[in-house]
Amino acid sequence: MRKLLIILFACISVIGYSQGLFRPVPSNLFPKSLNGLKAPKNEFKFVPRLNVGVMGTSYGKNDQNVMTVTPLSALGFGFGLLRYKDVEGVPFNDIGINLMYLQNTQTPGSGIGLYGLYNTGPIGLFNLGSHYDFSVKKFFIDVGLTFHY
Repeated sequence: MRKLLIILFACISVIGYSQGLFRPVPSNLFPKSLNGLKAPKNEFKFVPRLNVGVMGTSYGKNDQNVMTVTPLSALGFGFGLLRYKDVEGVPFNDIGINLMYLQNTQTPGSGIGLYGLYNTGPIGLFNLGSHYDFSVKKFFIDVGLTFHY
């Protein structure tokens, strides 16, 4: 299953290269004017992006059905659909959704997760989402950071 996921993400990467996922978001994503008219305010566009992430903390239920905090050190990579807003003619990413493959660095295991993203500034995006760990066969709620270009 793990090899199948890696092959799937490799195929997404190759397709993404041909579709422009590796290019930076163009600064002229929002036109300044349309046929001499002013561009509409609060315009936004969804742009597909490849990104990497670091998951910091994971929350899940233990055998006694009690919610426990698990320090999770996992690295991930995946595909995101990020929303860019027009802020004074410059594209600014505020929110998005991300599908990531996670590889634990301290304990054996890997998983796949779906995360909502919120921009925390120029450093990266704050993640809040869920992942399924293949080694323990459980769902977890995670928080972390995602970096994109």
